[in-house]
Amino acid sequence: MVHATPATAHARHVETCLDGGRKPALPPRALIIDSWKRCASQYRLDPSKSERTRILTSSELKDFREPMSPLMRIARPILEDLYRHLEPIGYCVLFTDLNGVAFDFLNHPSLDAEHRTAGLYLGSVWTEETEGTNGVGTCIVTGRPLTVHRTDHFRSKNADLSCTVAPVFDPDGAFAAVLDVSTARPDKGGATRYAEHLVDVTTRRLTNAWFRERHRDRWVLRLFPDSENLDPARESLLALDHDGAVVGISDTARRLLADQRPAMAPPGRRALAAASRRKGEARGPASGGAATTDAALSTWLSALGTLHDGPRHLAPPSGTGRPLYLIPMAPARGGRRTVVVGSAELDDSLDAHAGSATSAGLTAKSDPAAMAVPATRRAATDGMAADGGVASLLAAFCGTDPQLIDAARLARRARDGGVPLLVTGETGTGKTSFARALHADGRGGILVEVALAGRDAAETERLIAEALGSAATIVLDDIGELPDATQQALLRQLKRREADGPARRPMLVSTAQQPVAALQSVVRPDLFFRLAGAHVALPPLRTRRDRAALIEAVLGELAGDRPIADRTRAVATLAAAPWPGNLHELRSIISLVLATGDDEALEPVFREFVAAEEDAVRPLAGDFGRHPSSGSGPIVEQAIDDLEQLLVSNHWCVSRVARLLGVDRSTIHRRMNRFNLVPPQRRA
Repeated sequence: MVHATPATAHARHVETCLDGGRKPALPPRALIIDSWKRCASQYRLDPSKSERTRILTSSELKDFREPMSPLMRIARPILEDLYRHLEPIGYCVLFTDLNGVAFDFLNHPSLDAEHRTAGLYLGSVWTEETEGTNGVGTCIVTGRPLTVHRTDHFRSKNADLSCTVAPVFDPDGAFAAVLDVSTARPDKGGATRYAEHLVDVTTRRLTNAWFRERHRDRWVLRLFPDSENLDPARESLLALDHDGAVVGISDTARRLLADQRPAMAPPGRRALAAASRRKGEARGPASGGAATTDAALSTWLSALGTLHDGPRHLAPPSGTGRPLYLIPMAPARGGRRTVVVGSAELDDSLDAHAGSATSAGLTAKSDPAAMAVPATRRAATDGMAADGGVASLLAAFCGTDPQLIDAARLARRARDGGVPLLVTGETGTGKTSFARALHADGRGGILVEVALAGRDAAETERLIAEALGSAATIVLDDIGELPDATQQALLRQLKRREADGPARRPMLVSTAQQPVAALQSVVRPDLFFRLAGAHVALPPLRTRRDRAALIEAVLGELAGDRPIADRTRAVATLAAAPWPGNLHELRSIISLVLATGDDEALEPVFREFVAAEEDAVRPLAGDFGRHPSSGSGPIVEQAIDDLEQLLVSNHWCVSRVARLLGVDRSTIHRRMNRFNLVPPQRRA
């Protein structure tokens, strides 16, 4: 008896569905069937053929990458943030143009061979005409987000892949690119649903970042449904020209304003009358547009007053209902603008801050966004602005935790006095978010985040010189990881600006995971004391007095309208966990449980995850962050055994182990090198 090969069996399955014969137990969706029909009748493809996916040469790829380079600069930090969430479950990220060419690609080196064989690689070409039904190609044809899961593919050779994709639109609403996340691994624990959620959030972030960059020399109004979750994926955007006329409006803004005022059609792009101005100040548009619908919007926006007044709540266009929350962004030239130099890491959460675009080495980022904070917590801290207190965004970050409130007061005094500030804390405690909030509630101007790890001395000097020449606040990321040459280059640039008076020098905020004593052993003294005029330590999540309220807010933010029957018990379970990865780990676990849980009772699932995390971390928790000697003995030998066991149990995924331990990936790599721990795939 001759058994059919998997390729032959899949081809028969496709043919049976197309011929209208006996229906399979789980027939494909209509969108997939329509694509199969195109593949068979229009493209004349044979599902059993096994030609390898075409991968362009470097010279061929160059012609496709150059036109997309502006978008690549905008997208890269956001894609890296997405990839950090998908790497532990074996996904890669492809960013393609409308020719189906992957002009950007993120993948773990250990999966390069497997994914390249499957056609998941930089320069691969995924069109429906050549590959049959597939995520990228079918998205290009339909313009719709979708998942093509394993046997949904037309060609048998692709039937082991799961691809989740979504279209990316430019600021004018035109279809411009496709975001794809793919894996050759089976779907375990609802990974596909998790990927779909992440892709949806990421494409909205990309679209909004592109809009902000397009209008970077104009006032951009960022509107949120509330002030408790300022994730850039939730923002709606309006761009105003120098006369106050609306020259850009995002699709989400159109929908938001239409929802707020159902009787009013979404406004046009140049609908509002010129704005009256105070001398030297930008103002919201005045009322008096020509069209009735736009006049209503104009009247509403005219109540904004001076845009330099900063974030605020405002009544919806309808005059009734829940207020909106506004964050105005000034033009890049001459107003508040938040930027990033290099490739500083985003917060390890898709619901934190997103990058936007790069121009002459400066990458525009969204204004600082406070973490999700319930109204009750804000009320307890909003009154701190006077007499050395903390202003709104910084207060929202601090919540009601006394240690954080004291840290914010000291940081504010350092900022106002021109004293360099060092912010330390475990991974995930929000060091960069703290710096952004401190800047936003301070003198205004440009915020520049500088990631120097891995950069040579020449590039370090260039980036620091650019930042010193334009920034009001400079955030130096993770100074405890800088090699000697980078430290020396940074010191040279700082010395050159010491002749400037304090009023002309930018505020310096440095972040580090190590405590001060450990940091002084790795940072040269003449640099350390230039960066650490004042020091604040952010508390870990497990010691925060307001952690239950904070966890409740994060759970509510991520769950949205989803009912959770045992919410109180779920919050109590999460609040009792140690969270070595702090907010990063908390949000990742909550997101994963929400994506994979099928019922309303989530506390037992949270309890299982928390127990698994504690079991994995317990052998190393507390001691791993210290620097063990390079000698020998029972303690060092146990540390080697514990780390190797943790790496093996997590399939040698360094990112996953780092997240479990609450440390940087670079820390894990250093320990692996010190203890000569080599992944199996790299052993000779």
